[in-house]
Formats: sequence, C-alpha cells, structure tokens
Amino acid sequence: GIAQSRVAADNADAQSFGDLLYIMSLMARVHDSGQEQGVQYRIRELDTGGGSLSIGDIGGNVYAHTSGGSIGTGRIGGVAELGTEGGSVEVLSGGRLTSVSAAGGGIKIGDTGGDVFARTSGAGITIGHVAGNVEAETTGGGIDVGSADGDISAVTSGGFIRLGVAGGRVRALTSGGGIRLEGSGGWVDASTVGGSIEIHDANG
Repeated sequence: GIAQSRVAADNADAQSFGDLLYIMSLMARVHDSGQEQGVQYRIRELDTGGGSLSIGDIGGNVYAHTSGGSIGTGRIGGVAELGTEGGSVEVLSGGRLTSVSAAGGGIKIGDTGGDVFARTSGAGITIGHVAGNVEAETTGGGIDVGSADGDISAVTSGGFIRLGVAGGRVRALTSGGGIRLEGSGGWVDASTVGGSIEIHDANG
C-alpha cells in the first residue's frame, strides 16, 4: 500500500518529468489522507532541465535532489536530506535531522527537532531554533542562527555571523564581517579578519 512503499525507485536515472509529477501528486494524496506517518520519500530530479521542487508537510523522511532549481518544503517530521545544484532551499521546520546543500543559492531553515547541517557556496544561511547541533558553512554570505541546544559551528568567507544562545560550544569564523554571539554554555572559538567580535555571555 501507499503507506508502506518507498516513493520513487533508487534507479533514478530512468525517472522522467512525468514520473516526478506523479510522485508529487502521490505525496499530496498521502498527506491529504493522513497516512504519511512513517513513510519514506525519495525524489531525485535529474531530467527536468532545472525544475524546482515543492514538498508539503511530511511525517516521514524526505530525500530530494534537483540539478538546477530551488527546493521548498513544509514541516518535515523525520530526516530531511535536500540538495540543489543551482537554487535556494527553504524548510519550514525540520525533524530529527536536517541536511541541506545548495551550490548557488541561499538556505533558510525554521525550527528543527534535531541536528542541522547546511552548506552553500553562494549565499547566506538563516536557521531558527535547533534542538541539537548546528554546522553551517557558506563561501558567499552571512550566517544567522536563532539558538541551539547543542554546539554551533558557523564558517563563512564573506559575511556577518549572528548567533543566539548555544547550549554547548561555539565555533564562529569569518573572513569578511563581524561576529555577534548572545551566549554559550561551552568554550568559544571566534575569529574574523575584517570586523568586530561581540560576545554577551560565555561560560566555557
């Protein structure tokens, strides 16, 4: 049945644009019927000529990739592994693990229930509250993290780093902007080449 199936086979090279539209329609029907809990979705878009992906609320895991468009999702209850070679990624909220890579666009992630890994080569990264650890890296923009229960690692080659309170350790490195940290429950390693560093409360 739908609730027991893995949507889209691993043999993604043979997947056509029509198949992708069918997958999205199937996901919508599963969501509407309230059967999405525990389902794993795998979407690999390789042949749409740079199309974007739009995914609604999903209770299970989502694995999605596009070769040339943006990705937008609703609330993801499980693991989310999302990647694009030429667009931005926006996740309304994440579950126990959210991993995002974008080769040429910004990343925006709301509150999550677990660890967050975010990497982009051409824009900024914005993340809400994280109930776990954060690793964020960009070569072309700023990094903004609301807060995290665990450690925060934020590295950028060209932007400002703004971090809320971290429950654990903090590593903040930038080559072209300032650093602002509201607080940390562990040690702080902060370094900038072209800006100021402001730390309000650190217990490490």
